[in-house]
Amino acid sequence: GNGVSPGQLAFADTVFSVLSSASATTADVSIARSVGTFGGVGCEVSTANGTAIAPTHYTAQSNAAVSLANGVSTGHLLIPIAANAATTTTKVFTATLSNASGGAALVAPTTATVVILPPAAATETVKPGVTITSPAANALVNDNTTLVLQGSATDNIGVRRVQVSTDSGTTFANATLTSPGTTNSTWSHTITPVTGTNTIQVRSLDFKGNTSAVVTRTFTQLRTLTVSINGPANSGSVTAGF
Repeated sequence: GNGVSPGQLAFADTVFSVLSSASATTADVSIARSVGTFGGVGCEVSTANGTAIAPTHYTAQSNAAVSLANGVSTGHLLIPIAANAATTTTKVFTATLSNASGGAALVAPTTATVVILPPAAATETVKPGVTITSPAANALVNDNTTLVLQGSATDNIGVRRVQVSTDSGTTFANATLTSPGTTNSTWSHTITPVTGTNTIQVRSLDFKGNTSAVVTRTFTQLRTLTVSINGPANSGSVTAGF
């Protein structure tokens, strides 16, 4: 049972953010333990440069150990961030989990983006933008078990999330960002369309919580019609109207 399982380890989120300041600070990268919390477990975190370069903007981590004691469900690694690391735009680097110990298993997400925000990110009110590039408006789609939606999102400081709704805005699911934390990122999200009319709603969010206008797109999924003709070859015909 769950009570005696060492559990599974993953990053608690795919994006972590920290506000840059005139003094040095730390980014809190958290590791979530699920399924079970029995016994002490551990894992290691390593970082890789993106637009944030170590050691200028942050202190690189190479197999930094994170330990979770018996019964503990969240672990933390505090990564030092240099003073004035980000001044006007974001700087990003990536973190990767490896080497689970104590019987724990690694599960997705095992990679995360750490975003160093400029100070203006704490107060700015500019809304992000979002577009849908696929499927095209009013597209006719042959029946698929799944369909990949695609588009792009922009923000003056950095895009935090793109979210997609297939139920008229009742619930939104997080899409996958190609370059989270940057000012311009493409996104994708896989859905299972229904036969007939499908309407999707998409929105983007920045790190202050400003939300874009919701963009709506409607497309139609066609149902495959198979026609078989009994009798001599090439006899009979099918007329439109189905």
